[in-house]
Amino acid sequence: MKSRTPCYKIAPRLDRMRAPTDPPAMPNPSTLLLWFALGLLAAVLAAGALYGNWALREHRLTVITPNRVYQSAVMPPEALLRLVMDLGIQTVVDFRAFSEAPAANDEQAALARAGIRYLRLPSSIRPPPETVDAFVRALQPEVAAGHRLLMHCLDGEGRAVFYSAIYRIEFEGWDNERAYQATTRLPPTLMFLSRAFPAIGRLSADNFKTPLIRAHRRQEPLAADRVTGH
Repeated sequence: MKSRTPCYKIAPRLDRMRAPTDPPAMPNPSTLLLWFALGLLAAVLAAGALYGNWALREHRLTVITPNRVYQSAVMPPEALLRLVMDLGIQTVVDFRAFSEAPAANDEQAALARAGIRYLRLPSSIRPPPETVDAFVRALQPEVAAGHRLLMHCLDGEGRAVFYSAIYRIEFEGWDNERAYQATTRLPPTLMFLSRAFPAIGRLSADNFKTPLIRAHRRQEPLAADRVTGH
């Protein structure tokens, strides 16, 4: 009797069994454009919310020198009192013109009740040399006494920014260009934008206060030394 030779089926190769697959589909250009537009809109809305919070709730508060000098916009007296108590402010400098606030005003009265010194240095939006001189003279005893300062104008993005730059030149020994480059018109959370768009983070080159900062000549050579204790 003949022996049967076992018959084995050869399994087909796996690569032949796999169903062919299509390459991944590329996103539609219009879909990409839509997602880009939505992402850009979300970024703009987020930046707007951050700026709005800074301008409306924080009144454009900016640190000029940590634990020493700050700039801001005007704010309601009760908000100002909370701020000066939180920061230990001893002197508030108000640059508003008398057309913007009377000589006797609610801010002055509130600060007087709290024992905070109030300096009124009315300045136009185009500060003349005599007003800048008055600012330097008024701040000399404040700086010498080591007082913490808050300087504000109406909106906190013009005169307060300008005089903060003059403060740095006069009392911290900064050179003019450095003081100009440090002028701040954005909240800290958005200052990264000034790297790509420098004009939105500081006074623009066309602003009439910019040449005044760049041309300012330091009037008090020893003022910066009094601040640093040298």
